[in-house]
Amino acid sequence: MNSDPAGAHLELRQAVREFATAVIKPLAPRTDHEHRYPREALDAAAELDLMGILIPPEYGGAGLDHLAFAICIEEIATACASTAVLVDVHNSVASEPILLFGSEGQKRAWLPRLARGEMLGAFALTEPSSGSDAASLKTSAKRYGEEFVLSGTKVFITGVGEAGMYLVFARTDPDQRGAAGVSCFIVPGDAPGLKVGQVFQKMGLNGSPTGELVLEEVREVNLQAFQQLHSYESKTEFLQRQVVSTEERYRNLFDQASEGIVIAEAQDLEILELNQTAKRLLGIAGADTNLLSSFCQIHPEPQPPPRSGPEGSLNPKL
Repeated sequence: MNSDPAGAHLELRQAVREFATAVIKPLAPRTDHEHRYPREALDAAAELDLMGILIPPEYGGAGLDHLAFAICIEEIATACASTAVLVDVHNSVASEPILLFGSEGQKRAWLPRLARGEMLGAFALTEPSSGSDAASLKTSAKRYGEEFVLSGTKVFITGVGEAGMYLVFARTDPDQRGAAGVSCFIVPGDAPGLKVGQVFQKMGLNGSPTGELVLEEVREVNLQAFQQLHSYESKTEFLQRQVVSTEERYRNLFDQASEGIVIAEAQDLEILELNQTAKRLLGIAGADTNLLSSFCQIHPEPQPPPRSGPEGSLNPKL
């Protein structure tokens, strides 16, 4: 199995490496030592479309794939870890949910601005009493006519205080247990009632602010800028798409093995990793347990294949 990046990805890596070395790296010492938000580095990244890596061109982004995204973050991180984590969160969990689950109006309203780097995006899920068990969150979203009113506290939020948009998860149905009663809202960074709490002192990533986000009856009349984004059904749909992707990786790996293509030890580990990924995806609270059961029956815990012929070969003829 050849996992080497294609030529276009190698060219991208070289271009981002040169940019990160020339522009971001000289700013990194001051960013870390002074706990300084790397605004200049992010502005420069935006000029190269690095703030809209996964956003399609029709919404102003670069429209690259996830391998390209990983390459970009890796190269930026070699120059400045603080800048890398901000670019990472902005491109992934802050922007991609709007692309995947947002209405067309929401996409048009937010994605171009995020892609241009006009604002930083942030993701607000974790709470003081709900970390790994995120579905037990307490932040509430109560509906009053045309308004949702959000109240609660989020914690460990990357980019807190600097973000112009937060994806905030809140409980819309208190009668539903777990993830089924949770929705996600697009909250502008300047929304009345949205406040920054404690900003934490960390041992590293000092240029990336991390802290508390407090919502004190945050409300918006204009539902175009602030409305329900993400239902539990959408989350299940997303998980199932991830499972399909995992199955495709399985199929590709075993198809190549049956054709006698050399599978090295790294690919053996990939098989194990895929199995664990499937269990993790479907083991999330509220996921389809019947689907989990059938998937694990189809894909039992794999064992390294027997070797025959030359070392590392599945086929004696190789």
